[in-house]
Amino acid sequence: MSGDLGLYGERLAVALGFVTLTLFVGMALTCRSFVSLTKSLGIGRFTTSRAYQSFFKLHSFFWYGFFLVLFLHMLTGLMHTELPRAGDPDAGIHLVILIFAASVFVSVGLTFANCRTFAGILGVFRGETLFTGGYRTFYRFHAYFWIVLLVSLIGHLTASYIHVGFWPSVLK
Repeated sequence: MSGDLGLYGERLAVALGFVTLTLFVGMALTCRSFVSLTKSLGIGRFTTSRAYQSFFKLHSFFWYGFFLVLFLHMLTGLMHTELPRAGDPDAGIHLVILIFAASVFVSVGLTFANCRTFAGILGVFRGETLFTGGYRTFYRFHAYFWIVLLVSLIGHLTASYIHVGFWPSVLK
């Protein structure tokens, strides 16, 4: 049996998931790795437009909003499913969703830890210290953390879709 939130709890978790996904897309589209990718693909011209530059300045706000909504999404998801246990007919799919969610959470943490937004919070690039040099080495892996994050997110979304579809209409 699922948690006490029932169908409305599941719908709330899914709705928060959509908001989280929207903020994630905003975050990804304003990342410097995205700008570099578009330039290497020869489609980076739009990233120099005034509209995109205004959008690009919102990168930090996307991160902050993302973390807030992600926390609420995780909370409602766990309140709805609880931890998978024997006897729950949905335990298998809940476990798969949870494993991918944990992978997304870890890769989000790694991606944020080497994001310039985080570096700005720490003031890392303001001085030349041993920490700054080490951080710059860590920062070189930023695009790879995005790849792990995207793969984990696709797994989480796929497992979630298999479980509830686009929008839950009945509690399974």
